[in-house]
Amino acid sequence: MTRPVASLAAGRVLVVGVGGLGCPAAAAVAAAGVGHLGLVDPDRVERSNLVRQLLYTDADLGQRKVAVAAAALTRDHPRLEVALYPDRWPERTPAELLARYHVVIDATDRTATKLALHDACLTAGVAYCFGGAVGWQGPKPVDLAGFMSVVMSTATDTNITERLHEKNFAIITHDYMNLSNRLGFHFATIEAFLGAPGESYVSFTFYGGGAELPRRMRRVRFLTRVLEDLDFRVEPKEDSITARIDGYDADALDERLEVLGRLMMISKQLDMVMLSEDAVEQYYREFSQGHIPPRA
Repeated sequence: MTRPVASLAAGRVLVVGVGGLGCPAAAAVAAAGVGHLGLVDPDRVERSNLVRQLLYTDADLGQRKVAVAAAALTRDHPRLEVALYPDRWPERTPAELLARYHVVIDATDRTATKLALHDACLTAGVAYCFGGAVGWQGPKPVDLAGFMSVVMSTATDTNITERLHEKNFAIITHDYMNLSNRLGFHFATIEAFLGAPGESYVSFTFYGGGAELPRRMRRVRFLTRVLEDLDFRVEPKEDSITARIDGYDADALDERLEVLGRLMMISKQLDMVMLSEDAVEQYYREFSQGHIPPRA
């Protein structure tokens, strides 16, 4: 049960992560009239932050984000009291810090941090709000031939049209996830358990598509190359693929889960633009450069 607060001016809100989500969240909280704001972030302002993190400018490069954000917010809201915590949020949340706040806004990037924050807030009786975002340029442009291949395939393949009625669902606990997701004519399942290294795993299944079979098979080859770079064991078969990774600790698998989510988004409609093997190489190179960290 969350703790009541008499007024906004008496309210105390903790924002964890002062980046692309945390900046507008903190600004909105301050503008609403909340009296005390806590900011948690270990990072310093970088040039790449400026296009999306509205509290920072060129003059702030290299400075602590929490300090710059606090200065910007109190400049616009002089009565606002701000507490700075320039540290990374620990997996074991300090209960004494949470006890000072009524609401926690989780604007962090990592799933493990979100789970730790959620559990800590639940235990402490603090209201918990969260958000997340990933970089994505949107679906790939579709050529006329690719669009027509979808029209023809769906008109002649009754199995595809029948499966359009399947529902999406997700089962999520603190250490287990099962996501079954239909994206148009594409079907994907991700299952993950993040516990002890000997028991943790991530599995991925992807199949289907609206384009003709050769294009769908090229997309599978694209997926295979990306997943193998992430150390998955991969079994492709025509337009379907199954993959699994285990034997890693929870943090390593959490990082791969994040990339897997981005891969699902990028892969939607990708079969329609797989004109040749050159397209496989092109999209593999683009995705790898933007989302897969180089090996040490």
